[in-house]
Amino acid sequence: MPVSVVRNLGRSRQATLPNGRVVERQDTLTLRDGVHACLPTDNHFVYTTTHIGSAMMCTCGAPAIIVGYHAYKQYSSYIGNEVIMCQAYAMQGRHADNST
Repeated sequence: MPVSVVRNLGRSRQATLPNGRVVERQDTLTLRDGVHACLPTDNHFVYTTTHIGSAMMCTCGAPAIIVGYHAYKQYSSYIGNEVIMCQAYAMQGRHADNST
């Protein structure tokens, strides 16, 4: 499946996905196992979608994942034991569109 990139400049509060759906930045996402903080990044943010089942995605086109403090401590001060962040950003230090 090709990656669809949503481009934003600065710390945007909302983004329009390639399918026309508008998503808004949220500080937390509520999942079945509770409420999780979202890692604050400038260019992109995570959101939930029901387009392909039920999934967490980043506006860069990569999936979003839940990580522990050890995985996000280099990007943010402590905001919780577990946070939701972009998988590409967690693994490579860059989003799927190569922004930081």
